[in-house]
Amino acid sequence: MIADNPDEAEIIKAAVSGNSQAFNRLVLAHREGAMVLAMRLLHTLQDAEDVVQDAFIKAWEELPRFRGESAFSSWLYRIVYNLSLNKLRGRKLRHFFRLGEENDENEVNWNVPSDDPTPDEILISKERQERLDEALKKLPVKQRAVFVMRHEQGLSNAEIAEITGRTEGSVKANFSFAVAKLKEAMEEYR
Repeated sequence: MIADNPDEAEIIKAAVSGNSQAFNRLVLAHREGAMVLAMRLLHTLQDAEDVVQDAFIKAWEELPRFRGESAFSSWLYRIVYNLSLNKLRGRKLRHFFRLGEENDENEVNWNVPSDDPTPDEILISKERQERLDEALKKLPVKQRAVFVMRHEQGLSNAEIAEITGRTEGSVKANFSFAVAKLKEAMEEYR
C-alpha cells in the first residue's frame, strides 16, 4: 500500500476495518490539502467546504475499495476534483436557467502579508494577489486544477494524471498553458 507517510498505511488499514478514530486521523492529515484544491477550483468557501465534506463522506464509504495502488492523498484529491467539477457543472446549469447567480461574498482572500510589511508593500501584495486570483479564475478548469495541484500542492505530473484521469502529456500541456496565461496576466508585476 502506498502511503503519504510510513504510519499512514496502518491508519488506513484500521480505518478500512471500521475504526472511525483512524479515519478521523486521515481527515485531519488531509483536510487542508483538500480544501486548497477545492477553494482554487470553486472560489467560494461554502462550496469548497461542502465539496470537502462530501469527499470525506464518499472516502469513508468507499474506503474498503481503496486498493492502495496510489497514495491516499491522490485518491482523495481525485474525489475532491470530481466533486468540484460536478459542482461547477451545476453552477453553469443554474446560471443558464437563471436560477441563481454566484455570490462572491464568500470568496477567500489568499493574501497573507509577510512580517511587518510597509503599507505600500501590503497594497502591492494585495493587488498582485487579486490579479493572480482573477487570472486563475479565468483559466479553464482543467488548467486551473493542474496548476493548483502542481504548483500549490506540489504533486507530480504522474499523480495529477492519476487524479484527473488524463495522460501525463496532457497534464504537462495544461500546466504549460496555465503558466503562460498567468505570466501574461502578471506581466506588470515582474
